[in-house]
Amino acid sequence: MEQVASEGPGYCISISDEAITMTHYFGKTPEELAEYGHDRGAFVDLVNAPELIDEIPEIKRSAGLRSMVEAVTGHDSKLCSIGCDVMLFERSLNDDHDSSKPYVGGYVYYVIRNPEKSIHTDAYVDLAGWILGAIPAPPHPLRVSFDFIIEPLKHFYGQQGHHGLMAKAIGYGETAELAWQSFEWASNQIADSIMRHRELPSESLKSAGDE
Repeated sequence: MEQVASEGPGYCISISDEAITMTHYFGKTPEELAEYGHDRGAFVDLVNAPELIDEIPEIKRSAGLRSMVEAVTGHDSKLCSIGCDVMLFERSLNDDHDSSKPYVGGYVYYVIRNPEKSIHTDAYVDLAGWILGAIPAPPHPLRVSFDFIIEPLKHFYGQQGHHGLMAKAIGYGETAELAWQSFEWASNQIADSIMRHRELPSESLKSAGDE
């Protein structure tokens, strides 16, 4: 069940009580991959080994998705990523757009590395708002939306009681090509916004990184 924390034109921030994501997860079996339709990799620790980013099969499909992951790699980041994916959908299910048109949806799952902060949903609501605050309106003819879902984690490095933020960028278009262009723009906007915390962190992220 999800509860909307904040929403407006082109975005929604919600809180879910369903625990789905975890570390360390294994990749799909060959049978699952065949049913899924494309590569789905296992968990990769990009805090201790950021150079392993090229081992993640999902990011090979999108430069924008890669930028979303790369924005939080290494020990100097106050966030980390624990999952990502991107896919083209032939028909949109979003009521705000023509249901006959394709869209591209992708996400990166972010966690605040400070364990004292990552147990609080309010910290993630603030994080989502901070990310959105630096994203401009898309240029014509791109159409995008952003969906931020705060979820409890099954476990995070063997610990329970933590939460994470699924940051989703969605790109719409009259054609698949335009949908991809819209997604690439939206995902790069999320990445650029998050990169701000490495030099000029917001108060919420600054406090999230305090030990």
